[in-house]
Amino acid sequence: MEQTAPRRYNPGMTRHALDIDAVIFDMDGLMFDTERIRLDAWQMVARQEGYEIPERLLIDCIGKTTTDSEQYLNAALAHSGFDYRRARAIRGKYMREMVADGVPVKTGLDAMLDAVDSLGLAKAVATSTRRDETIDLLTRTGLIGRFDAIACGNEVANGKPAPDIVLLAAERLGVGPERCMVLEDSENGVRAAVAAGALPVVIPDIKPPGDEVLSLAHERFDSLSEAAAFVLEALGER
Repeated sequence: MEQTAPRRYNPGMTRHALDIDAVIFDMDGLMFDTERIRLDAWQMVARQEGYEIPERLLIDCIGKTTTDSEQYLNAALAHSGFDYRRARAIRGKYMREMVADGVPVKTGLDAMLDAVDSLGLAKAVATSTRRDETIDLLTRTGLIGRFDAIACGNEVANGKPAPDIVLLAAERLGVGPERCMVLEDSENGVRAAVAAGALPVVIPDIKPPGDEVLSLAHERFDSLSEAAAFVLEALGER
């Protein structure tokens, strides 16, 4: 299906709609270019263990919590003898080797963080990734101290597209979800932001959102650099 064109900022239309106090960041695929690394690591597991994992199944897991991914992949691959917990442990080893020399950071992340700081907005991470892995990535990239709150997939009952992670991040910031902008790359993330009553902005990664999800987003940008310019223009004079 053909993608709709990105909506661009129009001061006369959106300045008053963008009345926010906080920005909530997804992590994998949004802040860090780790989704492709994760997919490659899964395929390395499959080769080692002697079965196939169709990439479409792995892409379907983008934005899902560990628990939801486990249920989904175990059901889809039961015929092959796939065991998610064993496979995930091996995948983790491969991923650690693949990022041993550094975690790839998305272009424009520093610009986005600086823009949010300059506007005096609070910042949180809301990710489907487990807390131990999240803290490890944020620590290794030197970003752990740049966020006021962190909410992770193993800390909520329901993963994205349910609103739980976004609501938890907003609660930990002490900001109502309706006053939070949520930066997301995945369809599940955008739906979670909408369900929470927050303002979703989508920056696509491996799996471009379909037209239905794009229609739910307040804005769509190709990079965090574009998103940073947007928030500075929209909020710089408030």
